[in-house]
Amino acid sequence: MPQEVRINMVLEIPDTQSPESVFRLFRQWAEANGWSYSGTIGDSALSFTPGDEALRNGGKGA
Repeated sequence: MPQEVRINMVLEIPDTQSPESVFRLFRQWAEANGWSYSGTIGDSALSFTPGDEALRNGGKGA
């Protein structure tokens, strides 16, 4: 049975990187491992469930 782990993170990143680029790295890692995730960057909500690429791609499908 899947377990849910909640992690609240505050990261200090260099001025040369954007929050979006940091999340993109996390997203690639999570998806490569088949993990679901949800979160926000600023006002943007982001989520992914393995097998539901339409959600990640704004409803357009893989």
